[in-house]
Amino acid sequence: MIKIPFRKPRPALSILLALIAVYALGGYAVARHLGQADNFSFILYYETVMLFTGTVIFTFIVVRVWTIMLLQRPRHLTRTILDDLHRRLFSAEKLQAMVPLFIGFIVLMSAFTSLKTLIPLMSPYHWDDTLIHLDRVLHGGHDPWRLLQPLLGHGWITQKINYVYNFWFFILLGVLYWQIYDLRRPDLRMQFFWTFFLIWIVVGTILATYFSSMGPCFYSHVMKGPNPFADQMKYLIDLNKVMPIWAISTQDLVWDSYKASELGLGMGISAMPSVHVAIATLFFLVAWPYGKWMRVFFGLFWACIMVGSVHLAWHYAVDGYFSTLITIAMWFIVGWFFRNASKDAATGRSTADLRGSSE
Repeated sequence: MIKIPFRKPRPALSILLALIAVYALGGYAVARHLGQADNFSFILYYETVMLFTGTVIFTFIVVRVWTIMLLQRPRHLTRTILDDLHRRLFSAEKLQAMVPLFIGFIVLMSAFTSLKTLIPLMSPYHWDDTLIHLDRVLHGGHDPWRLLQPLLGHGWITQKINYVYNFWFFILLGVLYWQIYDLRRPDLRMQFFWTFFLIWIVVGTILATYFSSMGPCFYSHVMKGPNPFADQMKYLIDLNKVMPIWAISTQDLVWDSYKASELGLGMGISAMPSVHVAIATLFFLVAWPYGKWMRVFFGLFWACIMVGSVHLAWHYAVDGYFSTLITIAMWFIVGWFFRNASKDAATGRSTADLRGSSE
């Protein structure tokens, strides 16, 4: 019988997985209380994530096989390929590091989207006018989108920003795979995953429910009086007739899902705080130790998501500002906690060694 070596999971990972379980089960309890149990799913993202994961792994295998065949040309080709793939993808260490986090990600994302669709039942939308006022206070009495419009209000620029904004989910999966498989910096990796999952729970659910708001693109659907974003939406809708602006079709899809009370991938309406900006901020933070070019890439990515969230009428500017600040705070608090836990563990080991040597 082949024995697979098993390492006991780190306490930080076990606690994190337990937190995800509590979040998901608590969300289901809330859905049942609201009579919406049928609109709650633990596996909503299963097929999408597994399909994308399978595609990435297959592509990686093909690239590695061709690299070994064409560049290395080993004497024992099959054995070398199998050993390489086992070491890089399928070792016990890699599988133990990967599988629990993938399961946790699928469950958490499914619970998050389910709860997001329930926000108006838990806390009817009521923060939009306050957020508009805060935006104007912070921007000299102007709506931020109007300040951006002279610079960004050109068809080809808007379209490119929209491309980046829509590509956000694929960047998310890419960074997720990177951190799942890269075991060289275990403390940084665990700091990333704790902050990552806390963003969905704290920013995307708890704070989003408290600051219940719809955002500029949906303002006219629920708010009375003049729409301060009417000109912005006219620009985007008219431009969509000339070139595809995916934000418009996606906003229509989200609104139709909201009216029909349907659960679907990426559905649910919530403006404040912005999860898109929070995740982009986290990517910049985790990329910082990896050098200048990683910082530049993810810094530009954050800037594009931040600006795009306002220009494409998804968010108020204050949504992104708040998300950025709270993500930075969570990142450093989690990092401080892990550093102190490591010091305590090291102190405990040193004390044990001293006791052992004195006996």
